[in-house]
Amino acid sequence: MASWNVRIISASYSKEDDVVVELFGRTDDGNTITVRHRGFKPYFFLVTPSSGIVAELKANANVVSVEDVQLFHDGRDRACKKVTIKYPWMVPDFRKAYASHCQVLAADIPFGHRFMYDLDLGGCVKVTGKKVEMGKYTTQLVVEASKFGPVEPFKPALKVLSFDLENSIKTNEILTICCAISDGGDIRHASFVGDEK
Repeated sequence: MASWNVRIISASYSKEDDVVVELFGRTDDGNTITVRHRGFKPYFFLVTPSSGIVAELKANANVVSVEDVQLFHDGRDRACKKVTIKYPWMVPDFRKAYASHCQVLAADIPFGHRFMYDLDLGGCVKVTGKKVEMGKYTTQLVVEASKFGPVEPFKPALKVLSFDLENSIKTNEILTICCAISDGGDIRHASFVGDEK
């Protein structure tokens, strides 16, 4: 196993045989990196759901587990259920289905952020795992992570692309599109003008 010090830039996920959390960033030696992690599942909480709702959830093929938990909510401890499901893109559907029957908590946290919060990952982490070849990524390194740990914060050189669109409120016409690229202290500008099409 090898390890890398990583500044996390963004988080996402992909569906393969299972859901894979993807952390995108840059290493302390300047390489771009994709960190992949398997096994983390999406979940949310229901505050005092009825026995009928619990039975319905347990019978649902997309529900991994329904667990009893106590949460401090609305000024007191409440009997809640932690509902773990298979896929993060299904969370909004579950939230919509049960919001009129009981309170739904923590069902609006983006999956990549949930992963980082639950593992208490900071902006910089030590990633232990193995380097893999994955053609779908454009980063210099792709790593299957097995462990995360703390590391001293660092600031790698980043290339930043910014866009700005100017449009008319009256006609909704796009007037210009501009961009700026900041790369190692150098800033390059470009403007695109012409008819909207």
